[in-house]
Amino acid sequence: MSLDKPGHRPAYNGIKILSRLRERGYKPGYLAGDVAYNNSEPAEWQLPVRALGYKPVYDYRVDQLGQQAGTDGAIMVEGTWYCPSMP
Repeated sequence: MSLDKPGHRPAYNGIKILSRLRERGYKPGYLAGDVAYNNSEPAEWQLPVRALGYKPVYDYRVDQLGQQAGTDGAIMVEGTWYCPSMP
């Protein structure tokens, strides 16, 4: 656990926690977080996360948002299939 002001130094605190998890023997895997993390400087978040062995998962890129495909009336919106009557 790491205590700090909300939204204050998210990369620093996140790396501190992930490092402590590794020290305790937890195996790294996929890692998801909100935009406070993936908008951090690469040298402060993305590179250390990968060096610890984690595989970061981020939001869709702007060109991946909205309707992406359709078949037999179903539509794919942001990676999930929906019925055609979805607004």
